[in-house]
Amino acid sequence: MTRDRKRVDGQWALGEREPLNANEQFKQAEDPLLVRERIEKTYAREGFASIPPDDLRGRFRWWGLYTQRRPGIDGGRTATLAPEELDDEYFMLRVRVDGGGLNVAQLREIAALSTEFARDTADITDRQNIQFHWIRVEDVPEIWRRLEAVGLSTTEACGDCPRVILGSPVAGVSADEVLDGTPAIREITERFIGDPSLSNLPRKFKSSVSWLPDVPFQIHDLSFLGAEHPELGPGFDLWVGGGLSTNPRLADRAGAWVPLSEVAEVWAGVAGLFRDYGYRRLRNRARLKFLVADWGVQRFREVLEQEYLGRRLADGPAPVLPASPVDHIGVHKQRDGLHYVGAAPVVGRVSGTRLAALADAAEAHGSDRLRLTPYQKVLVLDVADPEPLVRRLESLDLRVDASPWRRATMACTGLEYCKLAIVETKARAAELVAELERRLGDQRADITINLNGCPNACARTQVADIGLKGQLITGPDGSQAEGFQVHLGGALSLSQEDEAALGRKPRGVKVLADDLPDFVENLVRNYRADRADESETFTQWLTRASPPQHPPAPPAPPRPPRPPARRRLHVSAPPRLRAPAPPRAIVPLGRHGWARRHPVNARPRNTPRPAPTPAGVTAHVRPPPLPRNGQRTRAVRKVEPETTAGYGAPSHRTPAPCSTTPRPPPGSWRRHQHPHRDRHHRSPLLRSTRRSSGLNTSRSISTPTARISRIPKNTPGRSIASREFAR
Repeated sequence: MTRDRKRVDGQWALGEREPLNANEQFKQAEDPLLVRERIEKTYAREGFASIPPDDLRGRFRWWGLYTQRRPGIDGGRTATLAPEELDDEYFMLRVRVDGGGLNVAQLREIAALSTEFARDTADITDRQNIQFHWIRVEDVPEIWRRLEAVGLSTTEACGDCPRVILGSPVAGVSADEVLDGTPAIREITERFIGDPSLSNLPRKFKSSVSWLPDVPFQIHDLSFLGAEHPELGPGFDLWVGGGLSTNPRLADRAGAWVPLSEVAEVWAGVAGLFRDYGYRRLRNRARLKFLVADWGVQRFREVLEQEYLGRRLADGPAPVLPASPVDHIGVHKQRDGLHYVGAAPVVGRVSGTRLAALADAAEAHGSDRLRLTPYQKVLVLDVADPEPLVRRLESLDLRVDASPWRRATMACTGLEYCKLAIVETKARAAELVAELERRLGDQRADITINLNGCPNACARTQVADIGLKGQLITGPDGSQAEGFQVHLGGALSLSQEDEAALGRKPRGVKVLADDLPDFVENLVRNYRADRADESETFTQWLTRASPPQHPPAPPAPPRPPRPPARRRLHVSAPPRLRAPAPPRAIVPLGRHGWARRHPVNARPRNTPRPAPTPAGVTAHVRPPPLPRNGQRTRAVRKVEPETTAGYGAPSHRTPAPCSTTPRPPPGSWRRHQHPHRDRHHRSPLLRSTRRSSGLNTSRSISTPTARISRIPKNTPGRSIASREFAR
């Protein structure tokens, strides 16, 4: 019997600490955070060529550094080139902005670093970060020094560690907010970011803390969303197990209510549980969502409470969602009587020059606080007179009265800089927004459009109304061209009218990049023409109007009636008489009183049990075929009378059945191998495929009329003809 082996998933809590993939090996060899000293003292002095692969493509990520894509490599070669062929000698550097909050001095320093070291590049990401490109390793120490001087850092902005913590862009100023989660974000950042005890997680760990549902809380590993307990007051509802990429999953409610003062503790408990129980064997199954899917949210909560918190969490109600999604673009009043102004760049693409002008504009209008949103937008807070600021922002192409296409379109980095991308996204998205504004400028529609350059869903393609995943498709002339696979009907529960769902991929619906404006325009016009009323959302319209993915088969045509059967005269014939078969010689050795033989000679089912072998008759059966390599061998049984006249002498009495013989434990018997020379040897030995339990296999077992012997597996020259079975 083959022993079942438990699958090893690399869970530290179960003692599975061996390195199971290349990433786990270099993380086990050294804490990735320690690479900073080598960057400052060695690589910044000796240059790009001095960086070994484990640091370059591994540990550098813990300090926000990725090598960017070498220019001139098209998307069709992304999966065919080695990493060193894709690597450029420049880096993307991610600046961490937890909660999305910046002051004027910080924004001005970011702008200066962009113009001095990043060729005037800067992108606002959909995780409230700022990304630079064209960074040289020689300049990294100076960039770190200047960022940290204004309270910013790149620590654990990438890598298998806690990523930036998302927060509401209007935390502390919104009139609809009951409890500000910013103190919890600040405490988590100060206590746990850069902590070696949490710097080696199975994969990335994304989280958010927000009272308002203006962050995509259902796609994070851990989220705290505002909820008011009927007895304990305002706090946060706990959500776990979300994530997108190639295996998307929406987070589950844990049913636990957490007060603001305990958010950091619970956050650390979930991160520690992920560190100890997360799967490390395969990186494509290492996110927390796979553990939650396997365990279930109830078991996850029990382990969290018993092993990491030491107490039960209070049960709490579900969050109360607003009537419509929260939109921060435009001019809005704060709770203190001032205003905040939300502006929309095109898919987050800005520059150092524009950020410097934005800092000057905010300062000139009395503001020292700005916020980045999880939708690649920017807000200026604490504005007394918003109209002059609006005009200034419009002159910077930061639209306050933005079209629905500009405010609802996002795109990832794409082929321009990303080594994983297959198609260009930022430029394509900018062209799409411009075309939709020109063609559909007079039509208002709340439709989100997310473009992603690869299947990893950094731009959240699966939860957009129209998600576009980049891939190469066949054009009309038969050549490969940039295109997109279409996802339709994705959504998150950001309001009472929204029902969370992952977008569907209509069968065969792919669109060339050049045809993207036509495709989206036709889709939007059909939606506006066919929707039931103004309140029907795009996802609801798709559900109602789209045909099923697998339409039912048409009913089969009725069969023609059969012609009436012709009546025939049947004459019954006398039964055919058969000559009785000769008696079969079967030795009663099996549990049912007869010996189960080779399948060729076995007794058919539902046939009467044969009579026992008469005394003085020896039964012979055809020996079984030689066992193949890897097959198990079975036991050989020998039947002998109490008194024998020599090997092979006939029995003088009928052997009694062995139905009471106990069965051996599994795996204790092995079939004897029959050499070719013994195939026609005449002996009274028969083989039984039925095993007996509880048998002591260390010696022969005798019955009054039969002996059952075990042939040792490795006995030299063992065979039926050459072995003696008597005790």
